[in-house]
Amino acid sequence: MRFKILYSLILILLLLAKSEEKIISEKEVFVPAEKEFLYEEEEYGYAQTYFKMGKFLETIKSYEILLEHYPFSSYKPESYFMRGYIYSNNLGDTAKARINFKFVIDSCKDSEFYQSAKFELNNLGNPDFIPEFK
Repeated sequence: MRFKILYSLILILLLLAKSEEKIISEKEVFVPAEKEFLYEEEEYGYAQTYFKMGKFLETIKSYEILLEHYPFSSYKPESYFMRGYIYSNNLGDTAKARINFKFVIDSCKDSEFYQSAKFELNNLGNPDFIPEFK
């Protein structure tokens, strides 16, 4: 009888130890293995999360992976626009920003990002520019 109780307690402790989960804080983000292939929505979600966290190089990398794995993605115009925006406004690389904005203008004319890309490109590198809101 004692053996059964002892055995049951050990089994319960083992199960409890296995079921413990680590709670992830807001600052932690799952980083997939280099070769791991994510669904389109997941990769897009990582890019958005990194952007909100101010991790701009990681944001660009996530958009690059998205474009590489899903070349016909509906997120393609936004991916190029956001990369241009980050290069221009957060990293100060106007040459890379220009390439990304030009891609949206030349290849995504029906996109909701077309006008914004034209606007950003026209004002690229202008430190005195202040947008007027009507």
